[in-house]
Amino acid sequence: MEAQRNDMCTQLLERYNAEGEAFLQCFLTGDESWFRHCDPECKAQSMEYRHKTSPSPRKFKVVASCSPFSGTWRE
Repeated sequence: MEAQRNDMCTQLLERYNAEGEAFLQCFLTGDESWFRHCDPECKAQSMEYRHKTSPSPRKFKVVASCSPFSGTWRE
């Protein structure tokens, strides 16, 4: 991990030396974002209107595939 970090820092420094201030304009700063991946069909089904005599609707539950994950993007 430390070797990768050193390699990345070296590459960034080389690009800054080659491109100057223009290189810094391509950076986007901010907090990391969290996204949720859920199956909307399950949630929509759980919210459907049912007649009183119909069986109880299945409740929407967060499953492992609905857990949040960190996301980044590249240009």
